[in-house]
Amino acid sequence: ALAAAAEAKRAGLSSGAPDFADAAWVEQFDAAFALEDLELVDKLLREFAALQPVQVSRFLEAHAARASARLAAARGEQSEVEQPFKTAQGIFREYGIPFWLAVTQLEHAEWLTAQGRRGDAEPLLAEAGDRFERLGATPWLERLARVERVEPTHVLA
Repeated sequence: ALAAAAEAKRAGLSSGAPDFADAAWVEQFDAAFALEDLELVDKLLREFAALQPVQVSRFLEAHAARASARLAAARGEQSEVEQPFKTAQGIFREYGIPFWLAVTQLEHAEWLTAQGRRGDAEPLLAEAGDRFERLGATPWLERLARVERVEPTHVLA
């Protein structure tokens, strides 16, 4: 999946098909996290930073912020987590992208819960839950339910 996403990203960038390239970037970020390959995530973020402004959609900018937040969390760089999550949520909200907004809210809430900040996580969980419910995103509702059950001192993967 990772190799296919990389090829799709290259094809999308070279052919001028930004939506195709954007989807491939998202797949690469998520695949790298699934493999727990933080060095690859870091490499992808450096590649993103080197793109020309015309190659960067707001959608991709939001996903890069989301990846940056997740990478900082995985590395224990706690002071670098919150703002990228908020940036991604702001963009997804501004452009009316409810699924990715809810995913980012859930990831942010997972991190907040792991930091013992359950009170800060609750509004994000409630809003993400409402969105996932409207979208019929059952697997995401199940993940959200797991967060709601976890003790604040446990870190979620």
